[in-house]
Amino acid sequence: MNGTFKRAPVYGSSAEEVNAKLTEIKARSNRGLPAEATGWTVKAYAVYWLDQVATSKVRPSTLAPYRAW
Repeated sequence: MNGTFKRAPVYGSSAEEVNAKLTEIKARSNRGLPAEATGWTVKAYAVYWLDQVATSKVRPSTLAPYRAW
């Protein structure tokens, strides 16, 4: 949540299974979502999204009311 990177271990019983999991993690990252969804509260994710994702994808005039809410 502080802009640092965290490695997400990926395990599977076959190379295809590992590749599928890795593809899903990359897709989540490309959508601005954390690689692992466990351990997040709604508030923590909202703060992360506003600070890390929305600032580069949403206009400032749209972002201001989001922050006020």
